[in-house]
Amino acid sequence: MEKKFTNISKLIKKIKDKIKLYVFDYDGTIFDINDKSFYHKKAFLLIKKVLLKNNYCLILSARCTSFIDLHIKNFEKLYKKNQSTKPIFIGGGNGSILYEYSNKGLIKIYDNGLSFEEAKKIMKLGKKIYEDSGISITDLNESGIKIHKSFLKKNWNKFIPSNFIKKNELYKGVCFSEEAKVAFVLPNNIKSHKKIITLFKNKINQNLNNEYLVVKGDDVFLQISRSFKIDPKLYALKIIIKKLGLKDKQVAVFGNMPKENDRGILVDSRLPFTFTMSKVKSIHNFVNKLLQ
Repeated sequence: MEKKFTNISKLIKKIKDKIKLYVFDYDGTIFDINDKSFYHKKAFLLIKKVLLKNNYCLILSARCTSFIDLHIKNFEKLYKKNQSTKPIFIGGGNGSILYEYSNKGLIKIYDNGLSFEEAKKIMKLGKKIYEDSGISITDLNESGIKIHKSFLKKNWNKFIPSNFIKKNELYKGVCFSEEAKVAFVLPNNIKSHKKIITLFKNKINQNLNNEYLVVKGDDVFLQISRSFKIDPKLYALKIIIKKLGLKDKQVAVFGNMPKENDRGILVDSRLPFTFTMSKVKSIHNFVNKLLQ
């Protein structure tokens, strides 16, 4: 259950000097494709401000290669100029692969990603689920299809193996795979999402040995990644807290889906300072006040 904070101004004064690690979900939290005020540059500037105030930052997102591709040049400039002494951590595929970026470049901390054979099986099975449910490409979210088709036009050679890229082309935007995850575009009919996600969970676990996490990322995408014994975002968060030697009260977590793919970090983590838009209205404004 989400914790409620009744006096936000008082809370900011209480914790602003204690927080050392800022943890952000990305889409819907510090970036929102449906809100022009939440653009990628604004998201990066918030991350940059966290780092320049001598804090650590952890991004936990379904995005993996697309996040790195979006911001790698910004990180290179930031660390090349020695503007930050603290690294940024990136948990892509909802935490299935964890990276550290610093002046030493991009280093992988752990990799629980998909093999090509696993990704192929998931894509084939997902396609069959849609076919058996009478769902065609025209029934799927149009913006999701457009995003995946735009991915097909990009050069991912630095980040995604060629066999994944070739396989993605066959699915024409319905799904997109990388080592961190497979993402399927959800139907336009939001009321059908719960049933579809349950179908994916049941079919994938029946056919692929209970080793995969199926989550709704938002109203556009469903994501499938390899699982840990606990939620992968929470697993990545625990790794970083331990690595940095921090106490729970030194961590602030921000997400937008406490009942879905942010549940692990917002609820199950039992951390004292976890926040959604419903609590603080504007996460950007709230974080900026913490950093003043």
